[in-house]
Amino acid sequence: MTKQDIQKLFAHLKKGDQKEIANLTGLSNVTVNKFFNGNDDSITDENAAKIVVAAKSVIDKRKSLNRNSQKLINSL
Repeated sequence: MTKQDIQKLFAHLKKGDQKEIANLTGLSNVTVNKFFNGNDDSITDENAAKIVVAAKSVIDKRKSLNRNSQKLINSL
């Protein structure tokens, strides 16, 4: 995974998402923060994969909530 890929993923995150990713992966907030800041030399490939999967999950969850909220608003 390139630093550009990591930055692209990071661009879709909101405040508090890194903490949620840490909780989902069982990793520390510091480890997740290091990954997204490009200091991933000390992060194993396995942990990097966990972070990416959890980040996708968090992003997808938000998109789903936004769609459902929009449907509810449109039904009013």
